[in-house]
Amino acid sequence: MHKFALFCFFISLQCLAWPIKEQVLFTENDPVKENKNQRWPTLAGTHKESISILLEVLKKSPVAKEIIDQAELKAAKAGKELVELIHPGEHSITDTTLIRHFSASDPLAVTYETKSQVFLNTDHHIEDALLDLAHELVHFVHKEAFNPYGEHFDFHDFLESTLEGRGGEIQAYLHECAVMADIMRSRFLKDENCQGVYYPTNKERSMERGKSAFYQLGEFKALFLEEIQQFQLSENHFPYLSGREASFISSAYGLPYPLASLREFKQIMSRVCRNDQERYKYLGRSPSSVGEKLQKDLDKRCSPFLALHESSDNH
Repeated sequence: MHKFALFCFFISLQCLAWPIKEQVLFTENDPVKENKNQRWPTLAGTHKESISILLEVLKKSPVAKEIIDQAELKAAKAGKELVELIHPGEHSITDTTLIRHFSASDPLAVTYETKSQVFLNTDHHIEDALLDLAHELVHFVHKEAFNPYGEHFDFHDFLESTLEGRGGEIQAYLHECAVMADIMRSRFLKDENCQGVYYPTNKERSMERGKSAFYQLGEFKALFLEEIQQFQLSENHFPYLSGREASFISSAYGLPYPLASLREFKQIMSRVCRNDQERYKYLGRSPSSVGEKLQKDLDKRCSPFLALHESSDNH
């Protein structure tokens, strides 16, 4: 059982003839040529310089260069260089912060903005860091930010978006495999993970195999099905759910991805509901009709999560 910086999965498949022209990963001019097994932060004197080197090496992959170009454009729109939005971290993850702005004149008027940044695992050797960075940049460029304060935010949509949606885990992993095929061919041909799900000439087939892999729960299937009853959900709502041995594991939770995602969803909603609970106390001086609407909204969305938080506090 392997654990990856975020999440990963395995399925085996016989080798095919890959119609991709291999690129040269390490040339004479690459600072990483002689020391590709060293940890990536040691590439240069600063993390920023090391990250710049990783980005330049990744650009040898045509598919990676396309994503990097899009990421640089997104960073520029925020008034930043891409390298300024990539940081060393304990795990490789793309962090998106949702910021709420409230109106002083209308307590029900709320506007939102999001800010994203990438963290890259400092324990990774250069090759693993390159693949993680390629993976995370897909999230950074394409992932649609969700709004947990919205009325229709639920676990079904959260899990489906996280795995299958634009910029989700499946798309990011398939991109990672494409980059590996481009610039680490010998590693790619030995990698059962990618060869089990990645079909360079058939994106639809790749996505289908990815879905089958990500929804494997193994021995945790019964527990998952029991817990989602709280949200009036059943196995029928997740057509790819499987009791096959779980090989797609969350490093943060040590659990198969669907169950890890459920844990994450509950934590998010617990924080959201505590925030709203405090906000509504502050707005207690609002007209009664406004206060009643806010309280009704809180009760509708948050009663199970606030109860969960109070239960944990008591323990």
